[in-house]
Amino acid sequence: MLSSQPAEEISMKSLVHALRFSLLALLFLLAAIILDPIAHRKTPVRLNSAGIERDFHKKLARLDLTGAVVLETVKRDGWPGAATNDPGFYKRYTDENDGIALFILRGDSVLFWSDNSLVVSDADLSGIQTDRIYNLPNCNVFCRVFEQDSLKVVGMTFLKKFFPYNNEYVSTAFLIGKNIPPSYRISEPPVPGAISIHDDHGEYCFCIVPGYEMVSRSNLHWITLLFYGLFFIFLLLGFSDLMNVGQRLKPSGLWLLALAADLFLLRWLFGALEFPHCVFSLPLFRPFENPRFLLESRGGFLVTAVLLIFFSYWFMRVFRLFPASLSADRSKTDSRLVQSLGVAGWLMVAGFFLLIHWLAGYLLIQRPGFLEITRILSFSASSVTDMIILVGLLMAYLMVVHGVVSQMKHRLTWPQAVIGLLLATALVFGLARSGNAGPDLGDLGFFYVTAVLSVYLNYTPVKRLSHGIAVILIFLISTYLVAITDEANRSKEAVSQPDILDRLSNEHDPIAEMLLAQADPEIQKDTLLGKMVINPALSPSESQSVITSYLKKRYFGLYWNRYEIQARTCDSVSRILIQPDNFEVPCLPYFLGEMRDRFGTRLTGTAGFYYLDNFDGLIDYLGVYRYFNADSTYGANLIINIDSRLVAQEMGYPELLVTGRINHDSLFTNYSYAKYQHGKLQSVSGNFGYSLTSDGYPGKTGEILTFVRDGYRHWIKRIDSENQMVISRPVLRLLDYVVTFSYVFVFLFIIYFLVYVVLQYRTLISVRSLGLKQRIQLTLISILVFSFLLIGGGMTYFVIQQYRESTTKLIVEKTESLLTDLQHKIEKEQVLTRDWNDETYRGLDELLLKFSYVFNTDMNIFDPQGNLIVSTRPEVFDYYLAGKKMNPIAYDALHNQQRTSFIIRESIESLGYYSSYVPLLNQDGILLGYLNLPYFSRQTEIRREIANLVVAMLNGYFILIMLSIFFAVVLANQVSKPLEQLQTKLAGLRFGRKNLEIDYRRDDEIGKLVRDYNRMVNELQAGAEKLARSERETAWREMARQIAHEIKNPLTPMKLSVQHLRRAWKDQAPNLDMHIDKVTNTLIDQIDTLSSIASEFSRFAQMPGAHFEPIDLVSKLRQVTYLFEDSCKVTLHEVEPSGQEVVLYADPEQLLQVFNNLMRNAIQAVPETKEPTVDIFIDVRDHRVIVRIADNGSGIPDELHDRLFEPNFTTKSSGMGLGLAITKKIVEGTEGNIWFETVKNEGTTFYIEWPLYQPEK
Repeated sequence: MLSSQPAEEISMKSLVHALRFSLLALLFLLAAIILDPIAHRKTPVRLNSAGIERDFHKKLARLDLTGAVVLETVKRDGWPGAATNDPGFYKRYTDENDGIALFILRGDSVLFWSDNSLVVSDADLSGIQTDRIYNLPNCNVFCRVFEQDSLKVVGMTFLKKFFPYNNEYVSTAFLIGKNIPPSYRISEPPVPGAISIHDDHGEYCFCIVPGYEMVSRSNLHWITLLFYGLFFIFLLLGFSDLMNVGQRLKPSGLWLLALAADLFLLRWLFGALEFPHCVFSLPLFRPFENPRFLLESRGGFLVTAVLLIFFSYWFMRVFRLFPASLSADRSKTDSRLVQSLGVAGWLMVAGFFLLIHWLAGYLLIQRPGFLEITRILSFSASSVTDMIILVGLLMAYLMVVHGVVSQMKHRLTWPQAVIGLLLATALVFGLARSGNAGPDLGDLGFFYVTAVLSVYLNYTPVKRLSHGIAVILIFLISTYLVAITDEANRSKEAVSQPDILDRLSNEHDPIAEMLLAQADPEIQKDTLLGKMVINPALSPSESQSVITSYLKKRYFGLYWNRYEIQARTCDSVSRILIQPDNFEVPCLPYFLGEMRDRFGTRLTGTAGFYYLDNFDGLIDYLGVYRYFNADSTYGANLIINIDSRLVAQEMGYPELLVTGRINHDSLFTNYSYAKYQHGKLQSVSGNFGYSLTSDGYPGKTGEILTFVRDGYRHWIKRIDSENQMVISRPVLRLLDYVVTFSYVFVFLFIIYFLVYVVLQYRTLISVRSLGLKQRIQLTLISILVFSFLLIGGGMTYFVIQQYRESTTKLIVEKTESLLTDLQHKIEKEQVLTRDWNDETYRGLDELLLKFSYVFNTDMNIFDPQGNLIVSTRPEVFDYYLAGKKMNPIAYDALHNQQRTSFIIRESIESLGYYSSYVPLLNQDGILLGYLNLPYFSRQTEIRREIANLVVAMLNGYFILIMLSIFFAVVLANQVSKPLEQLQTKLAGLRFGRKNLEIDYRRDDEIGKLVRDYNRMVNELQAGAEKLARSERETAWREMARQIAHEIKNPLTPMKLSVQHLRRAWKDQAPNLDMHIDKVTNTLIDQIDTLSSIASEFSRFAQMPGAHFEPIDLVSKLRQVTYLFEDSCKVTLHEVEPSGQEVVLYADPEQLLQVFNNLMRNAIQAVPETKEPTVDIFIDVRDHRVIVRIADNGSGIPDELHDRLFEPNFTTKSSGMGLGLAITKKIVEGTEGNIWFETVKNEGTTFYIEWPLYQPEK
């Protein structure tokens, strides 16, 4: 619809200025396009060989200094004197030598080691030579040896660490230089094309052999992305400038349609071309599972949301609901048309809300898991992005609502607007709900509340967004976000239940499958195992026992305790007893046909292991291997059954043994689940305590039954007559919703606060310039938030420390219990070796496995020299994740300081864990070794429990912060309300007017101020009356003097004319009749002059009483321009933005008289040789408006400046000189000000400044 603003000519300079952002956007786009292929071209890695050598020399220098000092210290104090005399010896040389390791040897005995991560034996250490490269199983090191007599200090500089796996904990990496790809290798012999590295003496040491890895330039990649981002930002700014220019050229709603088309085309091209490609390669732009048009990914959704917000902003600014032809007068006659357009506006708003609601629901449904705001520590970047998108969508909706309602207030009353709202929403929401789609009653409530609030803000005298209104809006948005998030989570939960049940009923164990893939080639080549399988001397039961025991000992460590492992041999005549039906079947057909071929799927990377998808609710694997005797005349199959048993599903250190990151399904982490077979519990996971039997869980085969019990919602699926699956999730409580609301509220308030600070930064720089209410709010919120953060941070730290102390205490107690039982078994031994055995256990490792299963912990035993004897986690050492030396700090504490226990936090690369050490003694007190309990598998649980504690603390404090913000705003309003009332009254206090007293009954400091104000008002009233009387008397005297002066001027010619007539009468002049006519005409002219004088002074002295009312200044000035457009070339330059109201509180007739006087003066000031040109400008600044009326006249001489507004002063040949005096009196009577600026021969500009109409004042 057309705007009412007239078109304006745009200069070339203004047009170029409007295109500045578009040109910048084009420059950034060109720069990004040029950089893109350069940044993403795969090129060989370029290494800084000089930098690598410098880093290597620094480490050598530190190694030389440390090695020499250690050798001198040990030589002087002996060993262990060097350690006992210096309590900080161990800590100094283990903590402060990152990248180097030291070993002290006497002969072949290792006395000291500073690092236990290296896989190196005592024999290897004794044979190490200086200035040589050694390739240890998990590290390349450069060694230097410092010797004196029998003492030797072996120093190692780490060059490259490598592991068989690369994951979030361990990864192959160089430890010298920067950005060396892990595919590069170190060679001691020179290699052509390699990078040679020399020592600090210039001698060749080793070389770095390049791999074939190609890399892109990561720095240029991010610069390119930055340029593309700046292009997008400046393009939107360019659109804004073009919209401004378009509105000035020809205000029209077509510009809004053009903007919508441009934004749609931009978004469509962005997605259709997938340009720029480097942007679409980001994880943010990974496609949704069910992509939609323009919503193909989270990144695409974000771009669409930004464009929608941008369009909504311009919709709010330039949209016109009513056509320009529908004037205010016609609105009264065409009321039906106006009301129909109002309903159409509400239909538009309701439709836009439905769009926003659908977009929000679609975004939340596309998430891979639930958006649980209370789990703030697990919030990912995608969760934050989703929250920002949701907030942006709601802001777009609020801008559209404001844009429509701000138009309604010009033509509709507020009851008419509300009635239109009811009619339109009843129609739209009724149609939406009739199709079993659309929002529910809660969403409808949010829509109505926000719409009515917008009506209230537009129809009441609220000229700016106060903090109180902002808090109300934030409250509404937070409530709605919590509601739609909960609704989306419920929908996702309902849809995902069957899938979760099916996936859990056929669950895989990625770590078990990885371990099976590692064991598969060894089992195939294990000749000893093959002999056991084809040994005819063993009975079936003996064969099963021996082979199962061998497999557990050799291939299936502690991790497999969660599985039931059973091995048997099968040949062509073997049979197997099937339980519980108790009948025999042929062995090979059963395992190879019934089990492997029917239910089995071969595991990737294996030849003999299969995953059994037999729907029994358990995780089952089957191993099938065939072995032959020496002449291949007889063969038998080895069958390995691996079935999960009733243990909690735990993840711990085995993630070290996986390449890449294990993808734990985010949906599973929210659930507890249990699996039942034959009515008995087989497997369980999570926090819910399930019963041992399924008697309490009814259900029919294939159906999913749901119910609530013990604070959990349960879903039950009976897979078949024998197997049943139960998953459970905690039911959300009221507190959960309150906590969620608190997080969202605080998040939105922080956004609002940051935007407010950015917009008001100049005011906020000086605290003195803030109002009292703002200072109270800022002070209260700052104190409360700071207090909560300080106390909350301290409490959280205290709770974490307490939890760690309690965890440490539990570790000590478990260590002591285990030590007691273990020492009971070995108390008679004099030396402890791996070959230890008794009548129950065939080896020390079997004993430790038994204890580890009973105590649910891992264990290591080290000998008195700190070397590993046995471990329940041999994989850690067999795969070179750690060396076989004891932690040196723990060894020092137990061996040198003779402590009875020691707990330390150790790490395998980035995997940290608690570790407990105690000495292991026999019954005679002889040291057999050191028992170590590394809490590998408990670290995830410990981190999770600490996170839960922190989240619980944060939840409580976020609720308190939210309440503090709310009460700070309310309290500040209550405290400042009477002061604001006092300020309003003081601002409106006028001398000579009737000033009302303030009614405030409290006897406090504000009450005293009010009483003083009321007393001042009464005194001012009395003084004003006295002054008024005095002024009236003075004014009348001045008036009498002015009238006397003016009357004397015509009286003199009148007297002379009468005297001349009298002489002519006495002399009987011949032309007496002519003299009489002449005198009569003179007298009549002078009498008319006297009458004019009387009228002018009467009008000036007795101006009619003013009738003040709100006046649209723009409309009044349009009337003036139309009135004088035939007399001169007059141009009205309206206020920006287009259509903004400028309302004054004045008398409309007097205001018109002011402009008429100034326009007449402007036209009369132009010489006859020029065409009169008058320009009228309107400027709005800080609640005040300035009107400029500029002419092209001759200007006003300097000597006349001071007298221009005096009554009875004029530079014209006619008139009494009261026009500008009356004008000034009217302007000042409306609390305005008038002045002028003039340039000789160029023209004069009159300035009139008024305060804008503020009803609340």
